[in-house]
Formats: sequence, structure tokens, C-alpha cells
Amino acid sequence: DLGFDPGPVDGVFGTLTTQAVWAFEKLVLGTPRTDATGSVSPERWDRLRGDVRISPRRSTNGQANHTEVYLPEQVLIVFHKDRPALISHMSSGEIDENGEPAEYCETATYDTDAQGRELDEPVTKQVCALAKTPGGVFTYDRQVEGKRVSPLGGMWNPVYFNYGIAVHGAENVPNEPASHGCVRLPMHISNYFQDLVGIGER
Repeated sequence: DLGFDPGPVDGVFGTLTTQAVWAFEKLVLGTPRTDATGSVSPERWDRLRGDVRISPRRSTNGQANHTEVYLPEQVLIVFHKDRPALISHMSSGEIDENGEPAEYCETATYDTDAQGRELDEPVTKQVCALAKTPGGVFTYDRQVEGKRVSPLGGMWNPVYFNYGIAVHGAENVPNEPASHGCVRLPMHISNYFQDLVGIGER
């Protein structure tokens, strides 16, 4: 009811539930990301069932849909006219021991260029870059169904907002920044994320 998505009702307190609890801890309880446990104590259960209101940091006065990405908390929220339609744990660009974007180098076969455009033929090459998720205000400009592999890595159902950087599904969405710059979401959420957002939305 609050907008968090722990996955299907299956009777298992598994990874998807843990990720949803991480988001609740970080966003509602103000737990630092590094201290989030993913567990639900009786006190947390009472808080979860209490009066919880989540408002955007950049209100549209109920006029538009938009997405907010909170990098320190590693949480993403899709707001529909300032009401949360989805709240999700996410993982952004990896940082080094100094808190700066980490450098990565890898050799892979890409079907998308650095701008997120599909290539005529896949290309195998080595790429070195910084894993930076940019701050600022952007708009969604493209979305692609299915898998794409770009110099930023593999992406499931990407929705692009800054050249080749996208919000997309990934198998690995740890409780820390770990991507090459994109905003990773759990796979089950990426399967419907494109239906929640629109091209041109901030």
C-alpha cells in the first residue's frame, strides 16, 4: 500500500523482501545505508503499519509524474502527481575508498554504443571509464524492451535519461553503489517499470 514492492506473495522472506525492507529502513527510518539490515523487528513492524507519508523532495504541486533518485540512500521513487507509485531499493555507480566514482575496465561484446543507440553489428572491445551516476535534473528520453549490452554493462528493460545511462533491471542489486553509472533495479520491478514512467518525464 505504501509503494514498496517485496515481490509476489510466496511465504518466503527472501532477497526481494529484504531489498524492500532496506528501502523502508533507509527512506522512512533514516537508517544509514551501511547500517540497513533488511530485518523487521516488532518496532519496525509497528512503524510500517503506522501513519507513513512519503512526499517528494521536488514537488510538482500534484501536476506531473516524476522520478526521484536518492544517491546517498540508494532509493528510487516514482511519483504520480506527488504520490508514491513505486519505492525501490536501487544501486548506482560504484564509488572508491575516497567516495569518488570508481574506475572500471572490462572487455565485452556490446550491442549498444555509449549513447545507448543500438549498433548494426555487435562489437567486442575493452572499455575503461569512471562509474559515475550523474546528479541533476534529467528527463527520460528513450526506453527499450529486453536486454541491451553497452559499455556501461548489461541492462534489462532500460529507460535512458542521460545518453547511455539508464534506469534498468539487473540480477545483482546490492545494498551499495555497484553499477558502472546506471541506476539498477531488481529484475521483477524492471519488468513493469516502463509502464510507470513516460518519455519526457523528469
